[in-house]
Amino acid sequence: MNLQIDCPPSYPEGCKVVFVGEGPGEEEVKQREGFVGAAGKCLQKACGVAGLEFSRAGRSNVAKRRPPNNKFREAFYETIEEPIYTKTGKLSKKTKKIERKTEEFQAWESLLRDELKEQNPNLIIACGNEALETITGLEGITSYRGSILPDKWNDNHKILAVEHPSFIIRGNPERFWILAHDLKKAKREMEFPDIRRDSYSSIIKPSIEDSLCFINALQDFNGQCEFTLDVETRAGTLACYALATKGPEGIVSICIPIQTTSGPYWTVEEELEIWQALKETLRKNSHLSNQNIEYDLDYLLRYGVEPSGVYMDTMLAHSILYPEFPKDLGFLGSWYLDDVIWWKDDHRDWSGRTRDEALWEYCCKDAVYTLRIVEKIDEELKRRGLYQAYHGF
Repeated sequence: MNLQIDCPPSYPEGCKVVFVGEGPGEEEVKQREGFVGAAGKCLQKACGVAGLEFSRAGRSNVAKRRPPNNKFREAFYETIEEPIYTKTGKLSKKTKKIERKTEEFQAWESLLRDELKEQNPNLIIACGNEALETITGLEGITSYRGSILPDKWNDNHKILAVEHPSFIIRGNPERFWILAHDLKKAKREMEFPDIRRDSYSSIIKPSIEDSLCFINALQDFNGQCEFTLDVETRAGTLACYALATKGPEGIVSICIPIQTTSGPYWTVEEELEIWQALKETLRKNSHLSNQNIEYDLDYLLRYGVEPSGVYMDTMLAHSILYPEFPKDLGFLGSWYLDDVIWWKDDHRDWSGRTRDEALWEYCCKDAVYTLRIVEKIDEELKRRGLYQAYHGF
């Protein structure tokens, strides 16, 4: 298929990082160079703030032809009607409309893959949702921005998702600083080609001995052991809670189930013993932290568990550092942790059809990531002279 290349890719010799957008704009076509229009100037400024040398980065697009009126999906996707079959296998009179990539788009995608395989940079920065979906197969740039991801082709590429600078210049100027922050992550990640993630261990189907051992161990640090506690609910009732702390061999977490999809996890006597142990631990150890901890405390107090102190609510501490930015745990994970993939859409609505194990794993993940964020926020509070502004009260 003959492709109309309005703006060819450019790769400086030895470049470690490449920016990939969706398609060239008017200025890019005129100059036959990527990211030189208004959005490109925004990206260049963000690179300057991040200390990333824009002139040494590669530049490309998913499609090298400018879509009319810059409407990418209208140009490169088509809507077709698919037949619908009944449960008995008969052809229904109704059809369903689906959107699919055009033959031209598939050719552009194949060309981009070949191009990236040949250049093989340490890091590919997917700018915007179209680049994200094309290279990783994932959708939702607002969620996945800041995440380090693998490519969908299994070509061992490392991708960092960022919001497209055109989104910033179209009435979202506050997002410029989020882009600049993500590009600081890019500067670190472009120095090596592999994806590196911090590991942790977790227990999601504990015995009564496992549970009591973990909970009681948090009492043995003279109140100096920082830990997080995160609860998950189903239909307004407590389903489980997870604890996470840092031990000699790294971060370890345990999920304590309370109610499963088939009924209580424990006998009455076992559950009573667990709640009594947790009550004693929170009385002795005041270094409890969590995200939006007021929510979790509401459930703990129903069981007679009252903490002797709270070391950090990450949502509130983050608000001191960055009052203008989002405060949800998913954003905090993307902001403070280099290796975390967006996880907050994993079973957003817990129901009776959700596997218990999935809920327990998710709960442990929340507790672990929050514990890591506590450490990063403390570092930032100290660096900016705001440590006492939060902990002093």
